[in-house]
Amino acid sequence: MRYRSFFAAVLCTLLGIPTANADAQIPCLPVEKGVIQLDGVLNDWGNTQVSEFAGPAISVGRAAWSGAADLSLSVRCNHDQRYLYLGLAVRDEYVVRLASKRAEDDQVRLRFGHKILTIRPTDFKKIKTETRWGNATRFAGAVIAEGLLDDGYALELQLPLSALPGYRKGIAELPITFEVLDCDAKARMRHETTLSARSQVVFAAAAAHLKAFLSDKGYRASQIRKRLEADVVGKSGVETVVLVGRTVGIIGDELPTGGYFYLDLQVRKPTDIHEIKLVDLNGDKKAELLVSYIENAHNGYRKLLAVYRFDSSDKFVRPLTVELQKGQGAKWIKNRFRLQPGKGKRKAAGQDLVFDQPSAHGYDQGTFHEAPATDAFPILLPWGNGAKKRAIRFEGDEFFEL
Repeated sequence: MRYRSFFAAVLCTLLGIPTANADAQIPCLPVEKGVIQLDGVLNDWGNTQVSEFAGPAISVGRAAWSGAADLSLSVRCNHDQRYLYLGLAVRDEYVVRLASKRAEDDQVRLRFGHKILTIRPTDFKKIKTETRWGNATRFAGAVIAEGLLDDGYALELQLPLSALPGYRKGIAELPITFEVLDCDAKARMRHETTLSARSQVVFAAAAAHLKAFLSDKGYRASQIRKRLEADVVGKSGVETVVLVGRTVGIIGDELPTGGYFYLDLQVRKPTDIHEIKLVDLNGDKKAELLVSYIENAHNGYRKLLAVYRFDSSDKFVRPLTVELQKGQGAKWIKNRFRLQPGKGKRKAAGQDLVFDQPSAHGYDQGTFHEAPATDAFPILLPWGNGAKKRAIRFEGDEFFEL
């Protein structure tokens, strides 16, 4: 393969991505459109970082495995706007390729979600390469080039990103599993050793944005408590949403503010943030951010649900806050919260927010004297003539009670 690198090689070092274990992440750098040519040669991949899979990845036949020269795999990765490019070096002391379609000869398998790409390489003599993509004998848009190595064989793959299960524009990582099945003797015609490696293709630009956000806020990647992906801006791709410490970070190329945006939640400690969800409330295929958290005061506490979203003007706003629970010591009042498929005048159904089943412990109508909240929809009380259910629907930038 011949190309000009789009990112500096130092980026992989900055990302701190491991490259030598059974489940290593695979850094994938962007390259300029149209500069890649597949020719089965791997020594011209320039500064692309190599991920190695050997001993820890041997899942079958480890007792007979004699070392990296017997069976191991090296992976290189690049991408442009349309394609994922993989350079695979399979080290194998004895390459076996048989003409029979049922033969258990040397094979390479790549799993993306529910689909598997199976490659039976050429013998570089008479037998041609065979591929399967799921149940199909052909992977439309894919290109494969092969080459002989001194200690095995090379595969260069060009795979259309849009066809890969799990891929959406803007994602930070794409799960992939490699399997190399090794037959060391034509007479036995069976797979004696198998290398298996679950991994993640890490798209370098998104990873760099995440690293910049973590550095800005003084966090480490190991401190991320939750990680979600959805389109929250309403452009053509997806964003990564992470909860780390007291901060919610939104990472993506299409954010109005650049590569990342963050929201510092005013809570006493990180564990006061109970949950974050991404839900399309108004049916516009753009996810709203739902955050439930505890707010403490000298005279008690309350649990709130807040809705955040990028509105039609690309402003990040908090249009709605609702009390879910409030109490003091062992006494409390709480409401059930649930999402319900909505209807209305939308092009597509979103989700309504439903609050009901108010209950209390330690309080009753005679002992609870707190005035209703004015900065949020107040909690529903289990006594009196007040409402016992509240349903809220979003349409466009607005919401209303049903």
